[in-house]
Amino acid sequence: MKNKLPLPTCLLINARSLRGKTDELTANLRHLHEYRTACVMAITETWLDSQAPSSQAEPAGFTAYRMDRDSSVTGKSRGGGVCLLIRDECLRTYYQYVKCHTRKNKILDMCYGTVKGAYSASSLPPLGASDHNVVYLRPAYQRLLKREKPQVKTVLATEGYAPVTTAIREAGEFYFAEDYCRQYPSAYP
Repeated sequence: MKNKLPLPTCLLINARSLRGKTDELTANLRHLHEYRTACVMAITETWLDSQAPSSQAEPAGFTAYRMDRDSSVTGKSRGGGVCLLIRDECLRTYYQYVKCHTRKNKILDMCYGTVKGAYSASSLPPLGASDHNVVYLRPAYQRLLKREKPQVKTVLATEGYAPVTTAIREAGEFYFAEDYCRQYPSAYP
């Protein structure tokens, strides 16, 4: 897929019945840029029920997640229903970052992402009278210099020159300029 944006492209569609519209949906997926590049299609008012085959709501290359209207619960025989279509190549593994207690001794608040171990979570006291703790997510990433020892790399010597080595190391102590140098900006505004 050419469109590899960091956030998925989405289509929000109120279908007012998907029945009889699968050919149009297939044609749009083939010919319209917005449909071809969509990672997610959220469709409301599918008007599908448990007797409707998945092929009515699941075009090739997508996985469908349906919630059809249940007439025994709503008392309505027509309308309703939602369907979430996710392009197969956009499906990823998601990791739960929150592993600390968020309400009493339970984890009720979730935060997912696609990079394993990207964040570490800790809980802070609730805000005001809230019954949930505040979750503090901080990147788990550490700078390379903090994770590994500095490396010494040798650059191949050019003919006639001795080999050159370069070491990457932490910067030493920093010294500010003399006081009379710091007065320069105030002397010349």
